[in-house]
Amino acid sequence: MKYIGFFSSILLLAGVAFSCEKSKDHSPDTYNLTGFKSGNTSELVNVKLKSGKVTASPVECYLLGSTLFDPHTGGYGYVDCYGKFNLMDPLTGDTIRSITVPEFLSHTAIDTVDGMLIGRTYEETSNYVYKINIETGTTIARNPVDLTPGILSCTYFYKESEKEYVLMRADSTLVFINPGTGEVLRTAKAAAAPANGYYDAPNGRLIGVTYNAASDQNFLVTLDAETGALVHQVQIQERNDYYACMAGFDAETNCYILLSPKNVVLFIDIETGEIRDSYGIGFQIQEFKFWREGLTESE
Repeated sequence: MKYIGFFSSILLLAGVAFSCEKSKDHSPDTYNLTGFKSGNTSELVNVKLKSGKVTASPVECYLLGSTLFDPHTGGYGYVDCYGKFNLMDPLTGDTIRSITVPEFLSHTAIDTVDGMLIGRTYEETSNYVYKINIETGTTIARNPVDLTPGILSCTYFYKESEKEYVLMRADSTLVFINPGTGEVLRTAKAAAAPANGYYDAPNGRLIGVTYNAASDQNFLVTLDAETGALVHQVQIQERNDYYACMAGFDAETNCYILLSPKNVVLFIDIETGEIRDSYGIGFQIQEFKFWREGLTESE
């Protein structure tokens, strides 16, 4: 099955909208959400959730599933529709780095130790995994990988210590790939195929959201990222729509982050399914990444 990339595309997956009130919080304004805002023109925006302060920079387009946050530089990265990977400072809009990459490169990750950009694309009737020097743009490796019967757009991760690139097939199978050789090291059938999967590297967990059409319920699932075994599952206690490639995780509060159709950012406890915090931002932010900065500001 071919996997096709989409530019500036939002996929509504399941659910019923609801509203949530922002909780009062006078702690330092360190919660940031960076992503894209669409309108008459597209913008890369950063929102400080506690104060609501927004900074914006114009962009032309981006590829669905190509975005990342680089903790090494503090940059937000994405592939545009001109075959460029751009790493941007989310607070200033300055370009940290821009390199030429294969067209439609998605499922991107950065090896911060080796300075490599890793991703996949569909070329010549096959899927290829690339390994690219992020400083020079030089292709270090390009190898075909059989990903039949297709892969999920928004659930993938990189295990930096093991140098393993992990994609999830449409049949809920985790595929562990050596990005230097393209060798499939092993596969693991997962207990669920969560949309918007987030890899919690310190705890070896894959966290994501699923939808049960029969019961019309959303669940947060926590999987062992190595075996795919179910560690924990809980129903989200308030009903919510969600969108493709729009989720995050806050390790300090152990909360999974979603955006409701009313443009409310929700912090959901992965153990209980309760909404622990919420912030209305007034617009839709696509392919967002949540990140914290140093405690340098106060409200």
